[in-house]
Amino acid sequence: LARRADPEGDLHELIIAANTAGKLGLWYVDEFGNLANSEKNKEFEYLALGTGDARAVRQVNQLLESGVIDQTRITIPAAIDIAVSALEAAEKDPNTAGLDLAVLTKEGVEFHGDEIRAKINNAKNKEINFIKKQYL
Repeated sequence: LARRADPEGDLHELIIAANTAGKLGLWYVDEFGNLANSEKNKEFEYLALGTGDARAVRQVNQLLESGVIDQTRITIPAAIDIAVSALEAAEKDPNTAGLDLAVLTKEGVEFHGDEIRAKINNAKNKEINFIKKQYL
């Protein structure tokens, strides 16, 4: 169970991951308390939440159908690649706020979205300043 720091202190939705009978299970609880199972495609289980979730699910399904994802061997780096691909597809939705990556392991949850956004913003500002200096 993970809760991302929320400045308003509200928990609107959450993901539950549990080891049940020797298998990892994923569930989603929405803001109304409804429990939903994760998407399942053979042995590969995943969740996509938010305004761009339909695009993210479509992207993961395309990766599965094309054989890009080896369902018998999903490493954390491979899972990150899949998640980033799905998040990039979701970003095409005009209401999606950007890449928010979290890595869930047996040790816990690590959130990387703020770090990624800060680095992207710094790179953008650096490039803008470089362009401006050309016109001084």
